[in-house]
Amino acid sequence: MSTIVDSGDRTRWIWRGALIFSAVFHLLHYIALPVLITVDGADYILLGRLAAALNFSEEYYFARPPLYPLLIEYSTRLLGRNAMAVQVPNLLLGFGAIWLAGTALKALNFPRAAAGLVVLLTLYPTFAAYEHCVLTETGSVFFLFLTIWLLVRSARNEHDWRWSIVLGVVLGISYHHRPTLLYLAPVWAVLRMFQLRGVIDRGHILPWKQALSHAAAIMALGIVIALPWQIVMSRSEERHAGGELLLIFLLKQAVLPPDDPLLADIREDYEQGIADATVGGRLDAAGIHQYTLRRFQEKVTIPKRPEGSRIFIDAVATYPGRYIDAVWRTALLLCGAATADDENGLFTSLVISEVNHGGKVLAPRHPLYVQLQHDFAQRTNDTHISRTLERLRGFYAVLLMIAVLMNIIVVIAAVFVPRLRPAWLFALPALAFLVMHAIVLFATTRYAFPVYPLLLANLILIPALLVNREQAQPTSA
Repeated sequence: MSTIVDSGDRTRWIWRGALIFSAVFHLLHYIALPVLITVDGADYILLGRLAAALNFSEEYYFARPPLYPLLIEYSTRLLGRNAMAVQVPNLLLGFGAIWLAGTALKALNFPRAAAGLVVLLTLYPTFAAYEHCVLTETGSVFFLFLTIWLLVRSARNEHDWRWSIVLGVVLGISYHHRPTLLYLAPVWAVLRMFQLRGVIDRGHILPWKQALSHAAAIMALGIVIALPWQIVMSRSEERHAGGELLLIFLLKQAVLPPDDPLLADIREDYEQGIADATVGGRLDAAGIHQYTLRRFQEKVTIPKRPEGSRIFIDAVATYPGRYIDAVWRTALLLCGAATADDENGLFTSLVISEVNHGGKVLAPRHPLYVQLQHDFAQRTNDTHISRTLERLRGFYAVLLMIAVLMNIIVVIAAVFVPRLRPAWLFALPALAFLVMHAIVLFATTRYAFPVYPLLLANLILIPALLVNREQAQPTSA
């Protein structure tokens, strides 16, 4: 009996130790690493000021919902307008995401695996770097893990409507942080339905009709909470932002052949862009290089943005072979393939590898550029923290590719091996997110990053599920 008690105490201390390690490491890299403000980050800072003043005029860019800008604004109001204050929201969201991920595994009755996951995600260099970027990636990871945590916790009171309502509310709120998170509404609804039907974990099974009603409620609540901002955006100039984005990636992934009439004014630049991005007869996974694309894309995307969605659909129908090739390239890119246009790698380098250069504002044409340079100036030096994270970058790049493959395998294997099905909670939303982005050719690694921690989580959870003969059962976390 004393052995069991000692083992339980040891496990609790391992869990607490992992959390303490994560908290201390966050504090150290908060001090050691610099802030990075891109053009998007500069926009968030400006929009936060406008949203806090309830100034939703023509100056507000409605394609960006106000939640994250407001977090930045109130952080700087509370802590001062400086580089340390602007990083606080993402550092707190990052630590919160890691705590939620570990707590979800702990609630599945894998406390030691939970501790391992906390350490794994804490030392993930790209995750640490994004905690210093004024971007929505870190908060997106937080909302994804929050949803998974809610699903795991709801299994203990699985028939309680309150859990489905909270899931729907969280889904709707997440839209106001990053709109693409709403795309996962059907996935979360299906997972909740599986849970209520006893597919994921054992328990009293609800009839299909009731399980479907829970799933429908989650989707409906998420859409209803997102709807007000969608209506506002539909009445603004930004209603065509999605179409413009589709056009940009249609060009970037070279779905249109150079002789397409749409490219008459940019044909030579377009052909040169394809040639520059082609190595060994293959176009780079990210398509035409971003710096090349910027030279000519606006000649097409600006005048044609109202027709962007239609042009994209027509291109898919007209050039199906080129589109399929582009989808495949984009999928490889989002799954970690090497590329010349890797924003995750670029931003990680700017924060970790170039730490001696201090805080960075990469928005020279932004109207707030001079002010941002002044307000968010920061001096940092090379430290053991930056050197440790730099050494780990190659390891995590390999780990991510292994994780993608393992998650694909577990989605299929769990159909035949029920005890693996808790891994679906991480694998299905992550892979669905990647597939959705590949279909619309969003060939930017940064867009895929929010689900990478979910993929890595299964590197810890899957072995734990295989080792334990009994299927994971939710417990008090």
